[in-house]
Amino acid sequence: NSNPDAGQGTGNGIVDAVATTSYVGVLGPYHAEVCIQDPADPDYRPNFESPRNRGIFGVNVAKSFAHVTDGLSNTIIVGETNEPLTGNNLLYGSVTNSGGADCTNAAQFQPGPFHHLRATKTKLNPPPGADKYWRAFGSMHSGGAHFLFGDGRVQFISETIDHTSSGWPANGNPTFVNMGIYQRLSVIDDGRPLDSF
Repeated sequence: NSNPDAGQGTGNGIVDAVATTSYVGVLGPYHAEVCIQDPADPDYRPNFESPRNRGIFGVNVAKSFAHVTDGLSNTIIVGETNEPLTGNNLLYGSVTNSGGADCTNAAQFQPGPFHHLRATKTKLNPPPGADKYWRAFGSMHSGGAHFLFGDGRVQFISETIDHTSSGWPANGNPTFVNMGIYQRLSVIDDGRPLDSF
């Protein structure tokens, strides 16, 4: 918010005005539970780094451009979303009253990580009510959405882009062979050539 007279935050986190955005970070191609904290869970990793988080962003995880071995021009890092997919929670992110990231509930309309992260498992611009539509990218534009690539360019991607909804393999060893181009654009290190789109 650029208005200096908009008011200050209060002790309970309520503010008179907040800056908003229609863009969120790219988590990767899966509907990963990004905050697995149980060491007994097979997907547990220290610092919340689930093996399913194959995009540039995660929760409390630092990745640099050096981690993007598929090339910055082949990797989406930020994508467009819209209010109907997120409700008002996009305004506030996933910060709890105590100030930290809330990883305890990744459900819709809860203060979890999917208010500032999205995955490409769900088709671009899904209709409300589609499976996990609130974890998807989308826009109010007809036919697609805008994405920022690692090389700095912004490109409109058509909602008809090749997409397969490939899920996490049962053996826990992703090969990315059956993934569509849309999902593979969100992976930073699949090592496979990318067809034109």
